[in-house]
Amino acid sequence: LAGSVTSDLRSERNEEGSKERGKEDPLQEQKGEEKRKEEILREFTVEEREALLSVPAASNIDDLARFVGLCRYFRGQHHLEEIMYLENMRRSTLLHLVDKFRDLLIKTEHEDPVIATSLKGSS
Repeated sequence: LAGSVTSDLRSERNEEGSKERGKEDPLQEQKGEEKRKEEILREFTVEEREALLSVPAASNIDDLARFVGLCRYFRGQHHLEEIMYLENMRRSTLLHLVDKFRDLLIKTEHEDPVIATSLKGSS
């Protein structure tokens, strides 16, 4: 009987310890977030990292990760519809993200070559 009481006490202590370990202190949480930001930005130069982190939206790790994932499209070769299709993203989500990081982007408008060609042919 005494053995079972001792094991019950040990299991209660283990449960309490695991509950306490589940609660991260804010300092550890902040370090984890900083480490994740470093991982997300590892492919960028120091200057590019500074520019990305200077935008207020970069404080949200999910927005930063999504924006970084889309950066390959922001070289002037892709249109919004193409990005939406390739990334399976809604227009509103893409435009919202572009708006959040607008200080880093230059928007341009180009005539669609398919439509331009078809309009010239019909004249």
